[in-house]
Amino acid sequence: MNSSKNSPISDLIAPLKSSISQHLFESVRRDLCIRESRYDGEKNLLLHKLKKISSDHDILEKQFRQVKTEYGNLILRDGEKSCELSELRRQLGELRAENESKTRDHAELVKQLTESRLELKQMKHSASELRVENEELGKKLGETASFEEEIRVWKEKYEAAMKEVAAAEEKARREKEVVVSENVKLKMTKDAVVDAAINKFRCFDKRVATLEGNLAALKVTIHSSGQPVVSTVPDKELRNSFGTNAKHEALLRCKTKPSSKPSFTEKYSSASITICISDSDDDGEAKGLKRKRGFNSSSDHSKTPLTPKPSQQKNSKSDNNVEVESVDSSAKRWESEADMVRDLEKNPEICMRAICALYRQHMNVGESKGFSEVDAFRISVSQVYISTTLTNRDIHNVTYFIHFLYRGKILGNFLVNGDIHGGVKKSVAKLVEYDRDGPNKCRRIAMDHSSRLFEIYKNKEDPHFAPPH
Repeated sequence: MNSSKNSPISDLIAPLKSSISQHLFESVRRDLCIRESRYDGEKNLLLHKLKKISSDHDILEKQFRQVKTEYGNLILRDGEKSCELSELRRQLGELRAENESKTRDHAELVKQLTESRLELKQMKHSASELRVENEELGKKLGETASFEEEIRVWKEKYEAAMKEVAAAEEKARREKEVVVSENVKLKMTKDAVVDAAINKFRCFDKRVATLEGNLAALKVTIHSSGQPVVSTVPDKELRNSFGTNAKHEALLRCKTKPSSKPSFTEKYSSASITICISDSDDDGEAKGLKRKRGFNSSSDHSKTPLTPKPSQQKNSKSDNNVEVESVDSSAKRWESEADMVRDLEKNPEICMRAICALYRQHMNVGESKGFSEVDAFRISVSQVYISTTLTNRDIHNVTYFIHFLYRGKILGNFLVNGDIHGGVKKSVAKLVEYDRDGPNKCRRIAMDHSSRLFEIYKNKEDPHFAPPH
């Protein structure tokens, strides 16, 4: 009671005590105190619920952060799985291409086996007919003895036919065994050839890097001394650095009177020494170019170096970063690959644009349609491994094809001047200055890739090698 009397309710209703009776006042005060205590209980209950809700909110926030973290991890794992799926798709494409090549190889063998089976079937049919005739003759044997000689003859024919059938079956069995063994040998030989070609290409790449380092050192010496320098690279190393049959020779000519034994400093201080490196491809490449050409097959353009026209010499005097414009490639529409090959034969600038288009296809991420080694092996497999046996010449063809693609990448990088998204930045004269046989190389590479180039042109895959608007 004392606590209720000292409560805020008692203080609030104290002024009413004088105006109402004592009993009514006590009753009102008691009701108000009961309500106050009930409200305090409800208030405490609500505060307790609020604290519980707050704690639940904190727990839910932690759970939300955890779920958010798990969601981020799921997104990362999904990205990794997408990358793995892309890699698996790429590998599947390679396996599909390899299986298609094997299917083409086996189709011919299946065709031969089918023909042998048809011949065997015909022989069996003939044998069955002979057997029926022999049975008919056996029935007539009891009728007359005059047919005995004829029956004996027919028996001999039947036996001979059966021997032929047996021989044909044995021949078919042996042919099948030979085909199986040749398939096994072909697979083993193909793997060995591919490994050998890859190793040879790596050795070639190392030798090219060594020669480029030596050439860079010579150029540094030239700029530092202000005088031309004699190449110290052995002639044998130059020939070995560009494949088996790529013939390269270094011709050193000196206009001054050389001493009997020049010293090291005299070699690098001569005022009239020039270096000339010439190369020519083997007969296999020239024959491949002749097969590509649709006209003028009598003239051998692959062995004749191109010289720049006067207009091209004017362009060579300008800045190297000025993009070269080609009238023929932008004003003509090629309706077929033969039309494009005809213009490639005539115009070196179109060949330079073609090399740049192939180079951009090779450098684009996810593309394998330019100078990629994968396409090199696909083409070599479809062209070389159709036969059931491989020769040393076939192995050389694969190695030379890889070398040819590497040379195309070097020329493409030079022509675009490092800008893979731009057009040709060099003129024909600058190309001849960089590589005296550069126009011929561009034409040969473009001719070998004419099918892919026409596909790029027709599908407008390259803005700098597309039909005019």
